[in-house]
Amino acid sequence: MERTTLHRQHQWFHAGELPFPHGGFAVILRQKKIAFNRVFREFRTWKRYKGGQADEIWIYDFASKQTTKITDNDAQDIIPMWTGNKVYYVSDRDKRMNIFVYDFTTLQTKKADRF
Repeated sequence: MERTTLHRQHQWFHAGELPFPHGGFAVILRQKKIAFNRVFREFRTWKRYKGGQADEIWIYDFASKQTTKITDNDAQDIIPMWTGNKVYYVSDRDKRMNIFVYDFTTLQTKKADRF
């Protein structure tokens, strides 16, 4: 397959290629895990989109080489950020973009703000 500039723009490298071909916003936790969106479409007009093309947040563990989906709804879940044992992200699951947090200790998702 011929690689184009657009394809290369969204391809990731981490001491070699990662085991997934592309992604959107991502953040790495101490070189151990990466939280990411599999598709990069955050700058398109997908406001309040619900459906099969909506982004989810995925976690890749470098040690176990396992990928886990931590969100599972039909709304946009985008722009993950790590802090401690939690991943914060933006979601429009309740019709407005709000901040949600996934806690790895409790394995629960909670809304972090009210707009």
